[in-house]
Amino acid sequence: MLLLMPKEIRLIAYHISQILPNKGVGNLIISRWLSPAIVAPEIYLSPDIQMTSKSRRNMVLLAKLIQNCTTGMLFGSKESYLISLNDFVIEHGEIFEEYLSDLIKDPVYESGFSFPPFLENDNDENSNNNEID
Repeated sequence: MLLLMPKEIRLIAYHISQILPNKGVGNLIISRWLSPAIVAPEIYLSPDIQMTSKSRRNMVLLAKLIQNCTTGMLFGSKESYLISLNDFVIEHGEIFEEYLSDLIKDPVYESGFSFPPFLENDNDENSNNNEID
């Protein structure tokens, strides 16, 4: 599954993981990249996909379920109709945690990914990384 995740997104996730815990990275990946593609596949995958309002609602619920599995957050009174899925969240949370751990491994060293030349450190002793030219 990681092969489907662009290396650039994995690189971003790796750097974010240096600041946030895994669950924060998972929240970002799921809420900003995966959930939108699940909820609106006609925008992110193919314009030929047509969804009924019921199908879209089901995809929203699926995205919420995946989000909760990723963060370990159980459904509560706010979404009481989904409380029956809490067992699923508990049972499958570890799978998502393993996926996120694999996702945030440094793709630069793992797969030979290299930065474009303009992003490499130029080691110029006169340059200050905090200054804008």
